[in-house]
Amino acid sequence: MKLAGLEQFSCFKTVIDDLKKKLDDKYHYVNQRLIKGRNPYLTIDEKDKIHLITPPLDEKETEYIAALLGQVGYAPILKVLTEIDRLTKFTQCFKHHGIKYVKGKPLPIVFFAGIIGLGCNIGIPKMAKISTGVQENSLLNTVNWYFSHDNLIAVNNTLVKTIYKLALPTTFLEDKDKIHTSSDGRKVNVGIESLLASYSFKYFGRDKGVSVYTFIDERQVLFHQLVMSSAEREAAYVIDGLHNNDVVKSAIHSTDTHGYTETIFAATHLFRYCLCTKD
Repeated sequence: MKLAGLEQFSCFKTVIDDLKKKLDDKYHYVNQRLIKGRNPYLTIDEKDKIHLITPPLDEKETEYIAALLGQVGYAPILKVLTEIDRLTKFTQCFKHHGIKYVKGKPLPIVFFAGIIGLGCNIGIPKMAKISTGVQENSLLNTVNWYFSHDNLIAVNNTLVKTIYKLALPTTFLEDKDKIHTSSDGRKVNVGIESLLASYSFKYFGRDKGVSVYTFIDERQVLFHQLVMSSAEREAAYVIDGLHNNDVVKSAIHSTDTHGYTETIFAATHLFRYCLCTKD
């Protein structure tokens, strides 16, 4: 436990007594506000049934970066990627799988084609056909030998670190000492054979699909993502997203009811995260 930094949890009685006291204090606080009529969102009727009202959120002008930038027109994805690479050199993070007999590295435009082809679900063969100056065999070879999981994580971390150096994203931070993150899953249809794809009539009808689970922080930075079966519960992957990144150190993490269990609450407490859930 010392090697894991968990010495403070070595005595179960001490830990559980502390949690009981915190819970009792919170109940006392809530009850006192209810008795004094200071909580307009919580009521109890004559049958002792509790009624909760979710308070509406005020619209903030700074909620999204796009609102601050205004309507400046459209920018081609290729131009965006080219400009980002000029500033961050993220294409240098793509390393070849092999060690020997590695030929010259592909041009940045080939990496851009691979990112767009996979990211927009266009497909590599079709992307090569609709691209100018990119051969299909060159693009396919680049994706197969350079687009590894580790390389993509390195690319994403490079982009995140660059964003954190900018002044504008800090506008969205409520507390710079406590980074608030959140995660949620998105169902995506899969049109090809996949080990992770599963049937779900609710989301895909008679087709198969997967769940893309993404993590984002207050600065609207996607710092971790993974793909899993749409039949799996998202809660099992919350800890992975909070730990499997070297950039974002979350203090408070929010998820929906599909992203938590009692075990996850206990685990996040041991890892010193504050886990929040919302319906």
